[in-house]
Amino acid sequence: MAKIKAKAYCSPNVVLLAIDWKEGKNYDDFLGFAIQRKPGFFKYPESWLPNRIGFFGPSKIGKDFPSNKCPIQKFWWWDSVLDSSSKARKYKYQITPVRGKPRNLIYIKDASKILDVEVSPNEKDGIGTYFNRAVVASQKFSKRFGRDIKKESTLLKALAWLADGLETVIPSFLSKSKNSEGAIYHLNDFVWIVPFLEKYKNKISIVYNGNDTDNDKPLEKLKKNEITQVLAAQMLNLSTRQIRNKIKVYYEFGPEGLVHKRRGSIGNRSWDKEIRDQAMFIIKEHYSDFGPTLVLPKNGFAKKCLTGGQNLGQAGSPATGAIFMQKLLQFE
Repeated sequence: MAKIKAKAYCSPNVVLLAIDWKEGKNYDDFLGFAIQRKPGFFKYPESWLPNRIGFFGPSKIGKDFPSNKCPIQKFWWWDSVLDSSSKARKYKYQITPVRGKPRNLIYIKDASKILDVEVSPNEKDGIGTYFNRAVVASQKFSKRFGRDIKKESTLLKALAWLADGLETVIPSFLSKSKNSEGAIYHLNDFVWIVPFLEKYKNKISIVYNGNDTDNDKPLEKLKKNEITQVLAAQMLNLSTRQIRNKIKVYYEFGPEGLVHKRRGSIGNRSWDKEIRDQAMFIIKEHYSDFGPTLVLPKNGFAKKCLTGGQNLGQAGSPATGAIFMQKLLQFE
């Protein structure tokens, strides 16, 4: 009998098993695969990979079924119960096709396949790969923390569980570097990352995507009494007094009230549009073949005019100083 074909695809936190058994199509009673792992979960010598659905539906008490009792009826399956470690880990998977009926299982051992898998550590050859548990709605999260996580101590434990060690990665990495450059999608972790960056003394440059309405997430939780004012203040890096002021605005105006009122208005240091337009007209009229950057060194009057470097904004071509512009008008 031909053995099944199987291959493992590994990340530091997950093993994906891809399985195929061509002979399975010849049997009407082919039920799936039983998968055993050595070493097992939680320091057991061996364990069967779990299946959430049994022959008669999900478990009524919320527990998983071992795949030797309820075979996995898919041709790929995740093993995410891996021990966290900074070292490589080795596992042995034995995958066996199962035939028969729910109460009379037949294990086709002659067709079973054994895979020896080595899971790399998170960091290898100077390159780190990390994953968090960003699935708040998962069954495992619900089992561990339930639905009520209003208490600060419970919420912080839940956040640490979701981070899965990732909260220590950025501080650990930056602590080893004198100068750092990087990019991050959101920079709104005021529990671990932002407090670390505030104390970071070395040179750092970070590009990130952020907006004013990022602040509405903790405030919405506060509005629903899911967190306290103290924790909301910690998450937004504000004082409790500032949180009280913000929540009043949030109650009245919603997320839009958090956007700065002067967004889109003209800044205090901006220059009159009419003067700028006149200046740009003179530049284009007399110096159409080069911009103000070349006007400065080529004209004696321009050198005397340049006593400030205020950028007047982008209108046609870039201008290089308010006083320079006004002197151009006087020169004309």
